[in-house]
Amino acid sequence: GFKIQLTQGLALAGAQLEQHLGKLLPVGGGADLLRRTWALTLGLWQSLDCPPAIKPQLVASLDARGTPHVLERDFTAELGSTVRQLWRGALLP
Repeated sequence: GFKIQLTQGLALAGAQLEQHLGKLLPVGGGADLLRRTWALTLGLWQSLDCPPAIKPQLVASLDARGTPHVLERDFTAELGSTVRQLWRGALLP
């Protein structure tokens, strides 16, 4: 049921996006862009979400190796920046 609702929602919203953006997206491109945005959002959230109990171990491990804290990012800021980059790239002629 979830996949059916997701597919229907993406198709409807994608068609509306295509209509709004005119020729910037091909037919079906709106649904593709929204699906990619959704997948990117989930992946970013999963990579940045760290349970509080594990965070000290992760930081200690990174510090011991001299690795930058690449997972120490604000989700909201990262999401905004990442989605803008995705959409800009998708809407370039």
